[in-house]
Amino acid sequence: MIIKRKSNRLHLSIVIILFSINITYSKSKIDCEDLSGVWLLIEKTPLHKMDSNPNGMINSKFYFDSGSSRLTVSNPDFIEEGKEQTIDYECNDSSLIFKLSEKNKITQDILSLNNNILKLRFYRNNLNNVRVEYYQIYKKQVNKSPVDLFEPYSIEVLKNNKWGRQLNMSDVDYDKVDYSSQNLTDRILGVWEVNKYEDVPRNDFPPYGFLNDIYVISKDQFCVYSQHKDKKHCGAYSLEKTILNIHFNSNTLSEDLSFNKWGHLVLTSMGIDVSLKLISKNVDKIPHIPVKIVLTNFSK
Repeated sequence: MIIKRKSNRLHLSIVIILFSINITYSKSKIDCEDLSGVWLLIEKTPLHKMDSNPNGMINSKFYFDSGSSRLTVSNPDFIEEGKEQTIDYECNDSSLIFKLSEKNKITQDILSLNNNILKLRFYRNNLNNVRVEYYQIYKKQVNKSPVDLFEPYSIEVLKNNKWGRQLNMSDVDYDKVDYSSQNLTDRILGVWEVNKYEDVPRNDFPPYGFLNDIYVISKDQFCVYSQHKDKKHCGAYSLEKTILNIHFNSNTLSEDLSFNKWGHLVLTSMGIDVSLKLISKNVDKIPHIPVKIVLTNFSK
């Protein structure tokens, strides 16, 4: 089974990418006070897999404090107070200036800021050292504080037009119902997207990262769909307390089953955790979702 993959604590590596790239395009005049507050990175331009981050890109949390002109950046579910990355910033009506040190300042042009949506344009070098251009979009979290936590996920969507158009994060309507009161047999049923992999050995990590396969758990079958390859693997399964036994051909894979605080189904086997995000309870319809690189964290 394809469960030899795993989540990712990208932590502040995203910040390094954010602050190391200059934007040199036409500017949009804004009111700098509109930046004040908590923002989440929610979307970016879909890129070819060679131009993407093989560890995925987490939906980082940004807190602009206009009173102190300080910016704090962390993972959305980051709770280790005092270990966030905080820097000084300046804002005029069309640019952000990040003060990494007295002599090291990065200026970034703001393309637009409307209806609590901030859009920036970036460049970065891919694995072949080719310069790539893309957008990143941030959404203001109204009435939220810097200590509020948010569900982590990857926004590293890949270019893919196999369904006639490019799908993006906003095209997926995830099931947000709380099913925690259901018994385990019923709660695991549904269409699930691979969201994160934890503690993956480096020698099991593919060069361009793991993709977001779809797991479909019905009453009598456990199926794994690789939508980017148009392949699926199905087998019968049985549930013994919190152990899920999945039978593929002559092989049986045993997974320890649990749920995290976000309602994600977590399967653990051979020291690797796979976090699954619920798309739908309707197992008779497999929706198309954007192909993206999953968050991945390496074993220590």
